[in-house]
Amino acid sequence: EAAAGAEDAEGKSAEGGDEEAWEYVEFLKADVNAKVEVILQKTLYEAREKKGLTVLEETVGKTLEQVMEIRESLLKRIKKIRKGEIQIDPEQNIKQEEMLSEFRMEIMTILLKLVDRDATSIDKLKEISQDLLRFKMTISNEVMRMLMLPQATSGKKQQPTGDCSECDALKDISFKIENLVACADK
Repeated sequence: EAAAGAEDAEGKSAEGGDEEAWEYVEFLKADVNAKVEVILQKTLYEAREKKGLTVLEETVGKTLEQVMEIRESLLKRIKKIRKGEIQIDPEQNIKQEEMLSEFRMEIMTILLKLVDRDATSIDKLKEISQDLLRFKMTISNEVMRMLMLPQATSGKKQQPTGDCSECDALKDISFKIENLVACADK
């Protein structure tokens, strides 16, 4: 039974598509968005409070380190998908690997700006902050896309179980309303 629970956690259950989408959303929120939030709210914001000659260099260094962590998280997830450790349901149209690769490219662009020689200027740090905000918005949009995807269906529509008294009552009401409308038209 523990093995079955582990399979469910990996997204390999009968409802694998829903599991995949949910795990993907959790990954984006916890391993990407939360880390970007820390960079924006702590590292870059607190740099404003500090004084001294090395503040910009320290801020760039710490930001670089944190952006590298995000890149690593993205790379690990892509690798797990490619190795089959994270089950993918192509019918769900989640496109996890494709989107994660795009996110990785965006992070690489930010990293390139951080290792640039003039990264330690206030203007460059503002630009990097804007890039991180845009990246955070992109991640939020992806989470929203996941939430808007239709739920996975297990093939056939489920037939209602039990008696059809509710259905019969609705049919009766519908019939009466149709007759009233027909009568009103005369």
